[in-house]
Formats: sequence, structure tokens, C-alpha cells
Amino acid sequence: NIITGNALNRIRVEADALMNADTTLYPQAVWEGYEFRAGFSVPSTRALTLQPGVIIANMHDAELRVYGRLHASGTTTQPITLTAASESAVYGWPGLLFDGPSAAGELQYVNVQTASSNYGNASGMCNSLDARNVLTHEVHLAHSQITDFGGWCDNSGLYVENSHVVVEDTVFASKPNDAQQALRVIGNSTVLVSRSQIESNSGRALLVEGDTAFVKVVNSTIIGNGTVGQVFDAVRNTGAASVILGGEADAVAAVALEGLAL
Repeated sequence: NIITGNALNRIRVEADALMNADTTLYPQAVWEGYEFRAGFSVPSTRALTLQPGVIIANMHDAELRVYGRLHASGTTTQPITLTAASESAVYGWPGLLFDGPSAAGELQYVNVQTASSNYGNASGMCNSLDARNVLTHEVHLAHSQITDFGGWCDNSGLYVENSHVVVEDTVFASKPNDAQQALRVIGNSTVLVSRSQIESNSGRALLVEGDTAFVKVVNSTIIGNGTVGQVFDAVRNTGAASVILGGEADAVAAVALEGLAL
């Protein structure tokens, strides 16, 4: 079968669909992936699983909200893509949110793209990936890419507030002109980053706010950030939070770094 030339060539999932039970989505050979409508969420008692090759393309007002569990494990040849319905649209889409004590995420080989809208965003920000109040479990992001983020509102590639997040082998690369920071950490959060690239972002690489967070970055590169506006430091710690760059004394754990304000 061939499906083309329509106003919508995706499978549209309404806000109240699918999640009365644990659900698995599979890649589509004919359709151009899935579109979650505004208001769609994964309830705290449910799990959504995305199989390798799944594409989700949302409109500017449709944040993907996870209050339960999201399992998204792609492969090197079949990554999972979360993106905007129209990549040329000014507002993009509102991004991916994990929120609450039951929320958890396992994301591998996932590309989160063009999140630059605060319409329908629970926080009013323009973050690609949001983790809020995820303290019972964690969000684990590996072998992934968070790209083309930024926008006219408060924005980060990864925003962590009162949550546990682990990042491995992941690339952060913003839009050329209007990103504020690649990673932002607030509150009672623990963020561990290893073997990742935070390079050539138009804003700051890492912003840590408050006194209680713990952030550790090892085996990673933080280079060429802060190319727009009055951003002179790649890493900034505004309070008394613990920020460790490098971690161990051996060379393999070093962080390549430009610009520091701790």
C-alpha cells in the first residue's frame, strides 16, 4: 500500500486513546509514524513502549507527558525519533516531560529534535526533555541525540528539577542562535553525565542553580558553547551545589572544557 499526498500521513493518537493498559507502538512501513494530540499522557500506572524505528511527530501544542513509564530502546540502524510535525515550523513542538514519583524513562538510541514551543508545555518552557520530581525512579538517556532545541521562551536541551537523571554517550546540539543552555539542573537533583558531547551550543553548556543538586560530568567534551549573547562561561554554578567535572584523577575521566564559573 502507498499512503501519500494527504493533509496527514501519520497515525493520529487522541488524548484519551491507548493508555487504558500498557501499550507498545511499532514502526510503520506505510504511515509516516504517529502524532500524539495535545493532552495525551502516559498515566502513573501505565507503561508506553516504543519499538526501534518508531517516529512520533507532534504539533506545537502537544507535549508528550509521562507520569508512568516510557521504554524507548532504538538501535544504531533504527533509532527512535521524537520530533515536530513540521520541522520547518517556527514553534516546533513542546518536547518530552517526565513528571512525578511514578515517572521513569529508559531511552536508548533516541533522537529528540526541534523542541522549541511552550504552547501546551506544562512548565511554560521550551525544553526538549524535562524531568520533574522524578526521585523514586530515574530517567536514563543513552546513545541518543538532543538537537535543534532553542526558542523565544526559556529553554534547555535537558531540564532537571528535583529528579534523578543519568546520561551516557549522548550529543547535545542546539539551534544556531537562540538556545539558553544545553543542560539546566535545579533543586534536589542528581545528574550523572558520561561519554557525552556538549558542543557548539549557542547558549551555556551547563547551568546549575540552588544549593542541593549533585552534578558529575566525566569522559565528556564541553567545547565551543556560548556563541550567542553575553554568555562567557560554559559551566555556571549559581549556588552551593556540588558540581564535579572529570571526577577521577586519571586522564581517561577528564572533561575537555572551555569556560568555567563555579
